[in-house]
Amino acid sequence: MENIEKEIDIVELFKTLWNKRYKIIKIGLIGFVVGLVIAFSIPKMYNTTVKIAPEDSASRAMGDMGSLAGIVGINIDGASSGGITSMIYPDVVKSAPFLFKFATIEVDLAGEKMSFYQYVTEEQQHAWWRYVIGAPVQFISFVNGLFNEEEVVESNEINMFRPSFKQRKYINFLSGNISVESDKKTNILTIGVNMQDPLIAAIVADSLLSKLQLYMSEYRTTKARKDLDMKEIMLSEAKSNYYLAEDKLADGLDFNRNIKSQKAQVKINRLTNEKELAFTVYKELATQVEVDKIRVQEQTPIATIIEPAKVAVVPSSPNKMLIAIFFAFLGVCITSIKVLYDEKIFSL
Repeated sequence: MENIEKEIDIVELFKTLWNKRYKIIKIGLIGFVVGLVIAFSIPKMYNTTVKIAPEDSASRAMGDMGSLAGIVGINIDGASSGGITSMIYPDVVKSAPFLFKFATIEVDLAGEKMSFYQYVTEEQQHAWWRYVIGAPVQFISFVNGLFNEEEVVESNEINMFRPSFKQRKYINFLSGNISVESDKKTNILTIGVNMQDPLIAAIVADSLLSKLQLYMSEYRTTKARKDLDMKEIMLSEAKSNYYLAEDKLADGLDFNRNIKSQKAQVKINRLTNEKELAFTVYKELATQVEVDKIRVQEQTPIATIIEPAKVAVVPSSPNKMLIAIFFAFLGVCITSIKVLYDEKIFSL
């Protein structure tokens, strides 16, 4: 009996909705139109995607570098510092210091040259309702400015500890429009850039790729380069000391050429020992400099570009039809619930 009552309720439900189908369809069409209005009000975004296969320093072997070092008698076992994996790349790209590297890129917007920072902070288009919502806030700020004698000047100096309003706007915009995904299995890094201008999106994606490679190269080789610089300074000093010791020995031999005294012989032996010691230090440092040069080269990351940056032809968002269908479906659902509630089919 209970099953029959449930069946009757379901039949009554569909019957009620069928009787009100024109009203439901009407609201659905209105929702579809509203969705189209909203969809066309949202600025178009163009996506540029680049794919690279960065070298994983954790699994890199010396290979040809090790063979080359072995030929000249240099042992570089354990020279690798372990480095970093590609999993750190997304955090690097999203960091504020890295994002500010794009601030000075020159872009072209409708024939007008400007910096990328200016494009992000001043030239972005927004949906009309954002201007409506923000109008009261702008009006209040304008009124406060009339009564505030102190003029607030926007600083162009980058302060990572306390960025200005425009700088925070710049960081937030880029963070939300740059996506970085790292595939653990294939080690392929996919970088996506969304911009309102397709050419600017491609320029930023290409610049991001080059700056990321440079950033990671500096990150990976910083210690090795510092060691190399220090060793080269020491090598230069050792070379000077060796040449000086050679000159002293030569002067001593010339001065005591015809002298057979024991004191002169002791002096010559002392100068010879000093020259040999200086040469040993010089030779050892020269070997270490070559080792450090190979280490810098070995730790410099290499990335293979699988898919370069290209100018998008079709916008990636918004999906106008999907938005319109969503609002139409929302209108149908809300109208159907209201009809069933008015007809006492169920109560909320």
